[in-house]
Parts: sequence; structure tokens; C-alpha cells
Amino acid sequence: MLLHADGGSGRGLISHEIFHCLTRNNAEFRAALYSLIGFHVMDHEVEFGPTIRNLLLQNPDVDHDDCWGEFTIEGQKRRCALTLDTRKVLFVPYATPALIRGIHATLLEHFPKKD
Repeated sequence: MLLHADGGSGRGLISHEIFHCLTRNNAEFRAALYSLIGFHVMDHEVEFGPTIRNLLLQNPDVDHDDCWGEFTIEGQKRRCALTLDTRKVLFVPYATPALIRGIHATLLEHFPKKD
């Protein structure tokens, strides 16, 4: 039995990793699953400028930056990419449960609304 550092069974971790295995190897299945949570997979990568790209972290679980979701921000619908970025990374080798602190999930508006 797998025991997580917090004493749990690790089922969430296993589910997370299975999701990545399944979606990494089947583009149609990936698009279908992402659509369940409101994300759209494009046929091209999001192109970030060099200033933004230098702030982004490469998520080892994600093969492509090709998704967007629509979010209501201050009453306006906006198309955004979900990214990971850091302003300052602090690696704590013996911390439990998180090893890296200072990572932020950020919505970057990148897609003008087209009808």
C-alpha cells in the first residue's frame, strides 16, 4: 500500500498520475477530459513573449502549452491560459508535504474573444 507523507492513502496522487498517462498518449481523449473542466485544447502552442516566458516554470506533467479556459474576472469573460510561475523559488529539501514553495498558478489572458 502506498502511504502519502501526510498519512493518507495516496489515491489522489495515483489518480493525478494516471490522468497524465492517459492524456499524454491520446490527444482526442485529452481534449475530451479537458473539456469536462472547461478547458479547450488548441492545435498550436500558446506563444508567450520572452519577458513572460522567463517567469514561467516548465511543469513536468504538461507536454504542451496549448490550452485555455474562459474565466469571469471582474464581471468580464476572459480567455486565459493557466500557467505556473515563480517570483522566488525556495527549495526546502526536508519539508513535508511541499518541497518547493513560491510557485503560483496564474491566469494569463492571451486570447481575444472571437465570435
